[in-house]
Amino acid sequence: MDLLDTSQMFSNPVNDAGIMSAWERFLSGGGTPSDSLRYLIDVSWQRCLRAQVDPRRGEAPPPLPDDTLRSLREACGELLTSSAPVMAHARNFLAETGTIMALTDPSGMILTLEGDPATIAAAENIHLLPGANWNEVVCGTNAIGTALEIGQPVQIHSAEH
Repeated sequence: MDLLDTSQMFSNPVNDAGIMSAWERFLSGGGTPSDSLRYLIDVSWQRCLRAQVDPRRGEAPPPLPDDTLRSLREACGELLTSSAPVMAHARNFLAETGTIMALTDPSGMILTLEGDPATIAAAENIHLLPGANWNEVVCGTNAIGTALEIGQPVQIHSAEH
C-alpha cells in the first residue's frame, strides 16, 4: 500500500472505536490488524515499538532552555525567515478555530507555533510548544513526527496517537 495515498493521509473519526480496539490488541502483543486502522498508523506504531517509545507517553519531554532554543532558532534563521509570511497568515486564519500550526526543524524540534491562542495555551500541558521535540522516536505516533518520518503531511487523530 502506498503511504502517500490520500486515503492514508487523513484519519476518519468514524473509525475511532476500531482503532482503539487495535491499540489495545497492539499493547497486549496481539498485533494490530483492523480494517479501521490506516496502514501508515500501523507502520508508525511498529517503528515506535522498535524504538522502545513508551506507548503511554502523553507529552513531549520538557522544552529546551531559552538560550538553547534561541541558538536553534538562529541556526534555522533561513527557515524562520522564509516561513514568516505563512506563519503570520496562519496566526490570523486559525484564530478561534481550535487549531494550531507548528513549524519544526528537520528533527521534529518545534521552532514556533501559530493559531488559536486558547489551543496554544492548552497545548502547553503536553509540551506542544517551541523547544519541544515531537519526533516519533521521542513521542510516539503524532502528526509532527510521523509527517517527518514519511516525508508528507499527515493527520493523526485521537486513538491513532
